Order: sequence, then C-alpha cells, then structure tokens
Amino acid sequence: MNIYEKLQSAREFIKNSDTKKQGKNTFSKYDYFTPEQVEKLVFDACKQFGIIDLFEMKTNQFGVYGILRIININKTDEVLTFEQSTAIPDITATNIAQQVGGAVTYTKRYMLMTCFGISENSLDFDDDKVKPAEKKEQLKIQTKTSEPETWLNIYTNKEKNEVTKYFKNAWQAIHNQGKTIADIRKIYKVSKETETALNNETFLQ
Repeated sequence: MNIYEKLQSAREFIKNSDTKKQGKNTFSKYDYFTPEQVEKLVFDACKQFGIIDLFEMKTNQFGVYGILRIININKTDEVLTFEQSTAIPDITATNIAQQVGGAVTYTKRYMLMTCFGISENSLDFDDDKVKPAEKKEQLKIQTKTSEPETWLNIYTNKEKNEVTKYFKNAWQAIHNQGKTIADIRKIYKVSKETETALNNETFLQ
C-alpha cells in the first residue's frame, strides 16, 4: 500500500476501535480522549499498517508551529506533512521548559487527532446536547475576525467559582478544538490572568 492507502486504513482501524473515552470534563459534562489514549490509538494503528509519525515544533516570523510527518516505513520517501500554528502558554509557577513541553504535548495531540480522524462529539455544533445559545458562542470562536473590543472575563462570581459562558467556550475551543490564544485574541481582549486560566487544562474540570 502507498502512504495514502495506509493512512486511510489506519483511520478505519481507529474508527472501528472500541476504546472508551477516559477523560471526563465534570464542568461541561462530556467525555474525551486523553492525550495518552490518542497516542495509544495512533501507535496501534501505525504499527498495524507500517507507518510512523514524527512530530517537531519550529518557529518562523509568524510564531510557533507544529510539524507532523507520517512516513511509510516500507518506502521511506513517501511522507505526508501537516503543519499547524500554535503558541507556548505563559503559565505561572512553571519554567520555560515545562511551558514548551506542554505546548508540544497538546499541539501533537490535536494534530494527531486531525490527521487520524479522531473526533469528539462535544465539538459538533449540530449535537443536540449543545444548547442553541452555546452553539452560537462556539461558532463565534471560529468565525468572528473583527478587531476585539471587549475583555474576556473569567468569572461572573469568583467567590462561588462561577465562570462566564464566554470564558467556558474559549477554554473548550483551546482544549477540545486545537485553537490557540492567538485565535481567542481575534475575538476578545485577553489579560495575562485570563491567558493563564485558558491554558490550564484542568481549570474547568
């Protein structure tokens, strides 16, 4: 098989897997594949069909981006290359190596999910479990491109830990849809405190 046939077979292999989602978002009430599960699904599929994935991050004049290569082990000149822009989060109480490590982990995760067709029902705008108002706000994450005019607030009531729906949608866009802080800043003004909260994977769990 050529590289395209192998990737298609790997996608079918994953689609037919009976792997149950182990990640649970208790705030928004949905399950998701953990980074470890995504890695395992892809590893098993690649091993089955003789391909391998190689990931790296680079920078250019536009910022940080991830590169994912899918290589045919039996014919190594057959390579599929995918690129995705990303960002290194500025998270308090961590050093730069930890911040880069976090960016590598989650950029690779979302690129693998895209490449191998691993989808999440919670990202479907037509999902009946998503309320109409939430669909509208989620859609704005992808479509609004005008200069941001308002700040993205984290809380409606910090003492009760009540989070605004706008922050919730932005957080989900980053952690479930592969969006970046740069994408969110196309829609809202984002403070350092809000950026830190957005980059914290467990903030809404």
